Amino acid sequence: MTVYSVVQQDEPKPSFKNLSHVSHEANDLEHCEPIHKLLSFQTLLRFVVDLLLVVPPLLFLIYGFLVLHNEGRPVDTQVVRELQSAAKYGPTLFPIVFAAIAGIFLKSVAAWNLERGISVLSLEYLLSCRTVFSAVTTPFSLRAFNFLTPFLLIFWALSPLGGQAAFRIIGAVPNTFSLPWNFTYMDYNSKMQYGAPDSSAGSRIISEVLGAFTSALVATQDTKLAPMDAFGNLKIPMLEACRTAGAVPDSDNWYNALPGAGCNYSSLIGLPVVPSTATGAANMSFVIETMYMYTDCTLSHRLTKNLSESLDALKHGVVRPWGGPFHNSIASFSIWVIDYVQASREGPQHLVFTSRTENAITNASCTLTTTYVEAHAFCHKADCRIARVRESANPPNSTDLNVLDRIASAAQKQSFGNPYHGFFTSFVKAGDTIWDPQNTHLYSTPIEYYFTNPGFPYSVQISDNGFRGTDIYTISDTVFSQRFSQLLNTFWLSSIAPTGVTDLFNISSNADQDGTYGVVTTTGDMTPDNFVLECRRAWLAILVIASFAMLFAAIAAAVLGLLRRGPEILDRASLIMRDNPYVNVPAASSMENGFEQARRLKDVRLCLGDVKSALDRGHVAIGTIDVVTPLDRVKNESRLY
Repeated sequence: MTVYSVVQQDEPKPSFKNLSHVSHEANDLEHCEPIHKLLSFQTLLRFVVDLLLVVPPLLFLIYGFLVLHNEGRPVDTQVVRELQSAAKYGPTLFPIVFAAIAGIFLKSVAAWNLERGISVLSLEYLLSCRTVFSAVTTPFSLRAFNFLTPFLLIFWALSPLGGQAAFRIIGAVPNTFSLPWNFTYMDYNSKMQYGAPDSSAGSRIISEVLGAFTSALVATQDTKLAPMDAFGNLKIPMLEACRTAGAVPDSDNWYNALPGAGCNYSSLIGLPVVPSTATGAANMSFVIETMYMYTDCTLSHRLTKNLSESLDALKHGVVRPWGGPFHNSIASFSIWVIDYVQASREGPQHLVFTSRTENAITNASCTLTTTYVEAHAFCHKADCRIARVRESANPPNSTDLNVLDRIASAAQKQSFGNPYHGFFTSFVKAGDTIWDPQNTHLYSTPIEYYFTNPGFPYSVQISDNGFRGTDIYTISDTVFSQRFSQLLNTFWLSSIAPTGVTDLFNISSNADQDGTYGVVTTTGDMTPDNFVLECRRAWLAILVIASFAMLFAAIAAAVLGLLRRGPEILDRASLIMRDNPYVNVPAASSMENGFEQARRLKDVRLCLGDVKSALDRGHVAIGTIDVVTPLDRVKNESRLY
């Protein structure tokens, strides 16, 4: 910065006559140059070079829009990994590039205004505020503020904000983008694969049926209460249990069926469900439209004095006052199906369940109906559960009819080919154990123990006299109804697909024509279980604003440089030599740029010193070493300047 002296009247004014050794303006044509022309090669070349400054802000803008374009893409893809890698350099590169462009822009504004007239304060602001720190400190150093102060503070605040925005624009969030996906599940309304346990089909498959049913009974209590069975099948909640537990439906009649809501499951075995194509790790949602059998029962009992009285009651028909087929285990319990051979029946099917011990005879009079439900399932990877359930608004059949009614023809209902015969004969035999053939004691079966001890139906105590039994009448009608329904539905699923529910689920669309079971396909949603790129909109907005400000500054610097007519002199050390009477240098054109002058005079030595050492009062200025007296050589420290 040039120090201008104030020349007093009693001091001789320096002149080119007195300082013949000092440089003066070139008057010969050899050292004269015209002003910069707008369309000259050098001017256009400088403009093109200056325009290269627009590349960095454009790259940051492209980077920001690439992040926005790839939002939702999995983070493990190549393009996202590259964007994340680039984001790490944002806080470093952005402030560096911003400072370079902003410094050139402010100097170009100062030079352009200097050719048209500018106040010293504004010029000092533009030249001094070319860093973040100086933009804050310069107003206090100058002890003056003008209209440029807030503009420069806001402008420089974009530098650190833009750097942070380039880094923080990228995030990773769980995927929420869903795709329509098909799911296939077993049709509850499939046909039984045998007519009776002793039929040709029954003798082949009954061991598989009993194996599936027994495995469900012996499962742990946690497995029985879990939303999926031991084989990964999805259990359907029992709507009646939801209502009994006091659940209140929402506006769309959905009941909360999550574990802990009190909705017991309709079966100990669930429905096999698989996606139509492999999904890998994913979150899935779909609705199952299915059904289950429900028994609404009323219990009654009669106390007996001993085992003989219970057996005598059985022999004399005391506990069998109704007509109809009689299906009994070897000893302890039996089921009567009322009027099941009638070709047509009004209302639901009636059943009588009878259990005998040496203490009492328990009768349960039940109606067998069908409940049609819609179950909304949610899966995370292989972990599935029914989150809510509601009654079907448009059931395909009457609820008085059950699966056994629908698969039996009118001719079958008149014969023992009736599915009722095959199903209930197999069911009561499924509770027989290896000690039952002894027929010396009235042993309760695991099926009966399930009513009173569902967690451990095979864990029993035998009294000293050999009695092994459980009195069912001690439980409520509601508990009996729900547990009887669970047992019947469990055995039904075991009967229609013993291997499907325990091993391989065949999703062939014509599975029912293959003599196995039917399947149903539904469309749900599949959301891949991974993290995806998130574009943080607030940081994107900051990055765009900062990048556009940088882009504007780069374009403005190039345009202002194109419009300038004078030489490049600001912010150059050679500025202090321009037209300085105390500098002895060879003459040159006044249109010489600062860089050109610095290259030409690179060996000239300058010094800040006293240019009037011969007078009483000195004058401090910058000059060549042969004109000034260095201050460190002044012996009189009290000399005034």
